[in-house]
This record gives sequence, structure tokens and C-alpha cells, in this order.
Amino acid sequence: MTDTNSGSGLWWKTIVKRRHSATQCIPPGTEALQWVANTVTLIYGDRDAVLVDTFLSAEQTRELVDWIAASGKNLTAVYVTHAHGDHFFGIGMLEERFPGARARTAAQIVLPRGTTFRTANSASEASNLTR
Repeated sequence: MTDTNSGSGLWWKTIVKRRHSATQCIPPGTEALQWVANTVTLIYGDRDAVLVDTFLSAEQTRELVDWIAASGKNLTAVYVTHAHGDHFFGIGMLEERFPGARARTAAQIVLPRGTTFRTANSASEASNLTR
């Protein structure tokens, strides 16, 4: 985790979590590379905070929710950088714990109206989720 002051009255902290990749058929001897890293960033001032991205699994998202709560900041928004599940599947759990927080993203990222998602309990379950 990193904790940085931007010099503008805003600070940020990041968490990086490793998870297994869904990549198949990797060359022999490269099995150690069969993982990906997910990063979330909490940008905060004296009172409020914005989260950039979420985690994929329920377990990692629960840790994220507890980490944000421990910060003592009022989470106002979750910004989704792009439409991959490992960047937004945790939104439901975050909105449950922080009901004032709203998911935000750029217009080109928005999913079709009526699309719903739930948080996966594991990476393998996430690969089986459908819209």
C-alpha cells in the first residue's frame, strides 16, 4: 500500500492484489506468470474520498470495504476506469456499506440499461457470471 500527498490538499492510497489469470495455455516454465494484479486507489481530502476501481472477488472486496471504513473518510463515488469485471464487480458491496457513494465512469464505458452484476466469490465464479 502506498500513501502519498499530492501537495494540493488531496492524498491517495493504493492497494494492489494478485489473483490468478484466466489465461490458458501458457508456455511451459512460465506458470509463475499466470496471475494478474488489480489496483485500487483511494483519493481523499480531509473529509471525503473517491475510490478508483474495485476488486473482482467478494473476499478482496470485503477487505477493500473494511480498509475504506478504517480510513474514516466519507466515500462519495467509485470511479470505474473501464468495463472489465475486475474493475467494477465490487460496486454492489461498496454501495451497501457506503450508501451515499455512487458509481461513476466515462460515457463510453456505460453498460446497457438494465445490466446487473453481482460480486463473485472467487475468480473462477467470476468467469461464469453472465449479464
